[in-house]
Amino acid sequence: LAHGSSANCWDETDDEYDDEEGVPPSAQKGQLLEYGRDAVDEGDLKPAANPENETERNEPDGAGRKGPRHVPGRAPKYDDETLQSLEVYEQALIDGHTGRHERLGGLGCRFGVLYDDSFYTSEQKAAYDKMIDMFLKALAIIDGNNEIADWSSPVAHYFNALHEAFSVDDGNGYIYINGKASIYVYPEEDDPDDGDDGDKVGGASVGSTRTVGYVKKLQKKLLKAWKAAKTPEERAKLKRKITAVDVALKKVIDFDNLLEETQRKFNEYVMSRLSEFTCDFFPTTIADLLYLDRQGVSVQAQVYFYSLLMDLDDPMGGADAIKGYKRRLFLNILETAVTAWLRRKGHKLRNSSCLDEWLHGRGFLGRGLKKRRSIKSDFVNHMRAGFRPAVLDRIGKQKMTVDVVMTSWDVPPIIGQPEMFRHGKVMVTEIEHGVGNYENAFTTPASNLPDPDEDGCYNVKNELRYDPKFTDEQCRVARERNIAKVRVCERTGVLTSIDKNDKAWLDNCGTTFVDYLTKTHVPDPTVFGEQPSSFKWAVAFNYKGIYMMELEYDGDDLIRVVVIFCPWCNMFFSKVGTKASAERLASMEFTTDSAQFYHEIMRYFGTENASLEPSTSLLEPIAGNVLVAVEVFQFYNMIAAHLEMKVSVLTTKNLLEGSNANHFGPLHNNMRRTSGDLALTGRSARNHISKVLVTCLTFDRMRMQSIVNAMMKATSRTEMVQIAVSAVKMEGRKSGGDKDKDAKKEDAQQLCEVRFQGTGSLR
Repeated sequence: LAHGSSANCWDETDDEYDDEEGVPPSAQKGQLLEYGRDAVDEGDLKPAANPENETERNEPDGAGRKGPRHVPGRAPKYDDETLQSLEVYEQALIDGHTGRHERLGGLGCRFGVLYDDSFYTSEQKAAYDKMIDMFLKALAIIDGNNEIADWSSPVAHYFNALHEAFSVDDGNGYIYINGKASIYVYPEEDDPDDGDDGDKVGGASVGSTRTVGYVKKLQKKLLKAWKAAKTPEERAKLKRKITAVDVALKKVIDFDNLLEETQRKFNEYVMSRLSEFTCDFFPTTIADLLYLDRQGVSVQAQVYFYSLLMDLDDPMGGADAIKGYKRRLFLNILETAVTAWLRRKGHKLRNSSCLDEWLHGRGFLGRGLKKRRSIKSDFVNHMRAGFRPAVLDRIGKQKMTVDVVMTSWDVPPIIGQPEMFRHGKVMVTEIEHGVGNYENAFTTPASNLPDPDEDGCYNVKNELRYDPKFTDEQCRVARERNIAKVRVCERTGVLTSIDKNDKAWLDNCGTTFVDYLTKTHVPDPTVFGEQPSSFKWAVAFNYKGIYMMELEYDGDDLIRVVVIFCPWCNMFFSKVGTKASAERLASMEFTTDSAQFYHEIMRYFGTENASLEPSTSLLEPIAGNVLVAVEVFQFYNMIAAHLEMKVSVLTTKNLLEGSNANHFGPLHNNMRRTSGDLALTGRSARNHISKVLVTCLTFDRMRMQSIVNAMMKATSRTEMVQIAVSAVKMEGRKSGGDKDKDAKKEDAQQLCEVRFQGTGSLR
């Protein structure tokens, strides 16, 4: 069943990911799964106000609720027939991704191909239709209080869209309409947007950030057109500076100023309905992902809902108290609902955007499953091409001893870091090597760190921890420790893994660790005799930053292999202000693929009589699977669900940890709301109630906005005038004075300029 005809390229300006409230996450220390676990993000940590006891349940969400809203079941036991049907569905998803990739131009639309708005089963279509119906009913709650500006109204053209009352250029969250740019950019016959001139509905957590994004985009477009202009007249038209007025963003819903009553009703209705769309059980295997995905909305959306509905005692519950988590869900719902609402009213919208992309995560799943196969296949091909057959045979028959892995430097703890916070590269390292089974090349803190406090914590900004400075002496010692690690492999034949450590090598002495081993290093003379220089380390193969180094020596039965890998933290680390741009995500993707390939190395070398043939069993666990956690879920959360990176990685951590920890908990992160009513997701409502201690919002500005919104519901200018006059009279009676009445009329006059033919403006 097809819904929509194409997926589209991702437009970076459509989504911002660094403007939610909150501070970054934390991680836990504790026992890890045998299969593995993984990684995290890092963010700008701040002390939590009052860390709750980890065993406490979620806070009430505004309706006096305690306990989960959803009662999950158990995963089915998969028989051969069911597994075969899931394999067929897996192939359909992979084929769908491959087709979009070819149709949309490959790498040029790298992340556009992830939006799969097709339905593969009737259950998926039914769930989608039911959800859209639920969204529209939720939207009616807001519309019932006149808190929607209806730009599809027959009287909408009477309103001054450039008035500040309809602006989104401030710190609030908005649902908005993006119309055609208000400036001349191309001659009409050369306009690349020609034929797609409808409006676009958008959602922004911070309106000013979105406005700036569109201003920059339009400025680039204008500059390109100026350079291509054919006449001086055209150039004269195009020589100007873009402002917020030019991008034509018009407010539909002022999310942060919704009335308290509206927010409570909206929250209660949505949260009471989400269990109809969430997963019956939390997925732990690839088969679970496919089973859940084919019977409803995308499995990523189901997991999103699950984490909001369940409490902290569930390994994936308690997310409703994470700053920005529920807020972004509600913004997504309203953006989708307003789009469907306007389309049903006949308002012309653009076809070039996937306006409900957060409900269509199957592109991420299909792409992830395809890459799961390809990475396994790449490993087999690289091993066969890189090693001599005799060596490959010996590797497969024995289980090699794995030495303690050497990373580069320890990320220093900072003041306020939660008790159970764990850093990304530590988690990824321990997926393969076990808890604490690592050491650092740098043994002393970076030279640009201040003195720590009595607890050994540092009062530094987050960026400083990830851009450390080391002295020449520190770098020399780190290089010697790397070399000593190689010497152990030369003497004993243990499998050795070492971070490439460019800080100590390339940045300090001008050569990479790999170049040193292949060109300069002399193997241990106690092992290789009087002419050790006749034996050299060589690169067996290189795969996305992983160098498999082999020392070819047939004088004994030892296999001497060193794996030099790139740092893992790139998958999760997000400095303040980091945008989820296509370039940033491509870099994260590269590191994730590299980490998953590393997992294949450790699996093969660490297993006796291991088969080199790749296993694509659907019963493979998710825990420890970096590819699934990052590229299927984290990328979906960042790109489609529009969650901040530092929020989305909490889900990633939970997937990698399995049932061992819940990183939504207060001992794992500082991003939980420690006060306020969780039913109120609008900032102004929470702030007003906390300061004034009243139960409703009665700002004059919002009362006036409600009047204007009510006027926009009119079907004729006569009805509109009647609504305006009635509202102004009522406001005057409430205030009890003609002076106030005149002020209200003047304000209304600025908000709405109603022009009548032959009679001028209404005053």
